Amino acid sequence: MDITDPTFAAVLISSCAIGVLCMFDELPSLSKIVSWIDIHTLVLLFCMMIIVSILSETGVFGYLAVLAYRLSKGRAWLLVGLLCLISVVLAGFLELVTILMIMVPVVIRLCECMSLRTTTVLICVAIFSNIGCALTPIGDPATVLIATNAHVMSKGVDFSTFIIHMFPGVVLSIFAAWAYIYLLLRTSLTHGAEEQTNNSLRILAKRMGEGRAPPMSMHMANPKFNSKKYSETTVFRIMAASNYIETLAMMESKYKVQDKPLLIKCAVSFSFAIVLWLLHSLPFFAGATLAWTALMASMLLLILYDSQDLTAVFMRLDWSMLLFFSALFVLIEACAELGLIHWLAELTINIIANVDPQYQVVTSIMVVLWMSTTFAAFIENVPIATMLLRLTIQVALSERINIPFLPMVWALTYAICFAGNGSLYSTTANVAASSIANQHGYKITFYEFFKYGFPVMIITNSIASVYLLIAHGIFHWH
Repeated sequence: MDITDPTFAAVLISSCAIGVLCMFDELPSLSKIVSWIDIHTLVLLFCMMIIVSILSETGVFGYLAVLAYRLSKGRAWLLVGLLCLISVVLAGFLELVTILMIMVPVVIRLCECMSLRTTTVLICVAIFSNIGCALTPIGDPATVLIATNAHVMSKGVDFSTFIIHMFPGVVLSIFAAWAYIYLLLRTSLTHGAEEQTNNSLRILAKRMGEGRAPPMSMHMANPKFNSKKYSETTVFRIMAASNYIETLAMMESKYKVQDKPLLIKCAVSFSFAIVLWLLHSLPFFAGATLAWTALMASMLLLILYDSQDLTAVFMRLDWSMLLFFSALFVLIEACAELGLIHWLAELTINIIANVDPQYQVVTSIMVVLWMSTTFAAFIENVPIATMLLRLTIQVALSERINIPFLPMVWALTYAICFAGNGSLYSTTANVAASSIANQHGYKITFYEFFKYGFPVMIITNSIASVYLLIAHGIFHWH
């Protein structure tokens, strides 16, 4: 559990960093501090939040989860596989925390319908979401941070280039992670499911007996809910049903597309953004950067949304995340002014310089990938990505060694995203999924997540290492 709010911590630490600069008589001006904030990253995050906020009103995320139940026809592993596939696709293109806030309650109900171990399935969904984030430059705040960096963009990295380089490693990692998960859980996916569900009901009963509000989904299931009348025999949730058809009908009546015209408008706006991102590599579309394209797409969607009151949309945006990123940019630049990043970069350069020149490229890839993995496995991946990206840029610019920049960028991206499976607190998405599950009476412990996620992190980063060594060490793709 966090000691304090991450955004407050980031603001406090960045303020302290500026205070340290003052102690060394290096006080930056206000305009300089503002210039440290990367506007491209904030604009892209802001616009994607708007799109996801409006898209969530359509009910499409719940519908997709129920569609997976329909396609699975009551077969447990097929359902889990489809849920993981949906998570991979959504995580690659939409803001993950918001998606999980909507999908997790639906996944819980699906697990109860099929008597599956709920926490295990939620962990699987989170694991594959973290893998899917690496697919595109808009899948995760860390990839947004990397892809919108001015130095990275100056090397020709755009939406299509990013996907082309990341796609092979992501696909191989998905298959390897699925094979591992299946072999590990093939006989225990339903073990203890009934006991876990009953325990969840007892926890919720206790909370309601203490006067605490039940999850919002309970109010939706029973508008006349009265906590005083609650007992363990009262059914507020869809329990395991013996009849697949009846259960499917019940789920489809509850989770369906609520606003089809709005869904079409969202599809038009997002397709507009995808087309412009793909055209960005053409010379006459050079100005269509990720941030500007997302801004135009979000403005188009707001126009099509045609609402007199946008307060509800903007209230659902994660403003604290935008402030968190702003404080983080200031912190990293302050650390750079103090010489910390330069010192770490020199250590890395010394390691690479002591290797035979013909092996320096593969050495730089391995150092960046596994150093990033080590840090990001137990610490929130965004600050690690911010610091190590600066370090990677300094390594690439060093005159002592001649190392291409882009292979290290791909190594950093793989490491940061895949390391999200290292522990429960590696990414905000993991914490969000755990928090929502806890509201429904299911507790995902650090050990349980670590037991499944850490081996997957080792496997996927090993695959990324082999792929990068072949692509850049043997075939010199860069």
